[in-house]
Amino acid sequence: MTPPRPIDLVLAVCGNFTQTPDGALTNCPVHGDANPSLLISEAEDGRVLIVCRSQRCDPKAIVAAWGLKMANLFPPDQPGGATAQSGEPQRSEKPIAVHEYTDRDGVLLFQVLKYQGAPRFRQRRPSHKEPPAPLWIWDLENVPRVPYRLPEVAAAITFGQRIYIVEGEKDADALARLGLTATTNSGGAGNWPPECTAAIVGAKAVTIVPDNDAAGHKHARTVRDALRDKVGKLRILNLPDLPEKGDVSDWIAAGGTREALEAI
Repeated sequence: MTPPRPIDLVLAVCGNFTQTPDGALTNCPVHGDANPSLLISEAEDGRVLIVCRSQRCDPKAIVAAWGLKMANLFPPDQPGGATAQSGEPQRSEKPIAVHEYTDRDGVLLFQVLKYQGAPRFRQRRPSHKEPPAPLWIWDLENVPRVPYRLPEVAAAITFGQRIYIVEGEKDADALARLGLTATTNSGGAGNWPPECTAAIVGAKAVTIVPDNDAAGHKHARTVRDALRDKVGKLRILNLPDLPEKGDVSDWIAAGGTREALEAI
């Protein structure tokens, strides 16, 4: 018996759908939308392309909610290694964090996805194309490497507020939760780009908080040298009682507060 086409199998399990010129439109089983937002279409090579237009839900989660596997989206004669509609490099797990880098107006430029294990990070940019074209392009070609949380950085410069520069999005988010303006660069230590320097020129005060290891301290000196004479007050702050390879998130988890940081 000839096995069903992937598109026929998916449409059989997805529930009610409406056929449109772009493909079948149905309800997303992950976020449970009231208005159908999940587009299902078939590529020329027989792959099934699935795109949640509302919440951009993970295709793997959508497929799992149907009781299928990612391999079910591919014809039997094709390898089923990548997410069909995105070109995402194969990984067996979901990212544990997604960090968005935007321009000053909040328009998304690229994302950094963090995973458990190695490689721990991947970067992607929106394709700005309509489905069934890939939603994401898995490189940062010709994308400006702006600092993380750029709109907040720009506002801090306008209002003369201090900016903290840390090593990693997790640390910047931790300081932001304390009500401070914090930023970092993508790619970790040793990857401070000219775009980040340009975005911080004119800041009244900048404090660099390094991770407590050789790479972190070297990175802090690189950032300091890049910003020298381009901002007002500029200093490197080595947090007290930080363990080897510790960071500001560890310091906060151990009881560090905004008041304690500002007092230091």
